Amino acid sequence: MAQNDEFRMTTADLWRLLTIQSAAIVVSGLGLAWWFELEIFLQRPDLWELLLGIGLAVPLILSSMVFSELFNSYDKVLRAFQRILGPALKPGHIPFLALMSAVVEEYFFRGVLQPLLGIVPAAFLFGLVHVWNRLFLIHGIWAAFAGLYLGFIYQMTGNLWIPVATHALNNLIGFWLLRREWEKG
Repeated sequence: MAQNDEFRMTTADLWRLLTIQSAAIVVSGLGLAWWFELEIFLQRPDLWELLLGIGLAVPLILSSMVFSELFNSYDKVLRAFQRILGPALKPGHIPFLALMSAVVEEYFFRGVLQPLLGIVPAAFLFGLVHVWNRLFLIHGIWAAFAGLYLGFIYQMTGNLWIPVATHALNNLIGFWLLRREWEKG
């Protein structure tokens, strides 16, 4: 495989990766929930809960921007994301990708791991899976802090849909910005 600076992901590569990753996470989550007899309730969210989740996305989105300004290495990660994912992120796919990744990750990390391990270990593992290689370490640190934030949202509300909405809006804006920056060249 080529170095990260040279690697480009095709749309087919992206869908293949997301399908395999999502299936592995969901199956692992279902297995753990069954083994430990966890009851994960996904009650139907009401409009106010979704609006709360959307509003709570603002600090998360701003924190990514602050990380980019404070840490040169985080800005390098964002540029690497642009090169790797930019060609594969088709504008029409972005909302689905943002929602799917948020639902799968929140189900596993907040819905399954957090009740078993606690907020901090679940957030640490969430950060760890966002580290693709040494370059992405700073992104993993940001993701761990994001995991703490999402974990506290879940802990305070008891409703998994609220961190899902927060996470999905963060991903939606992040994917859209990555695609936009890639199109600029």
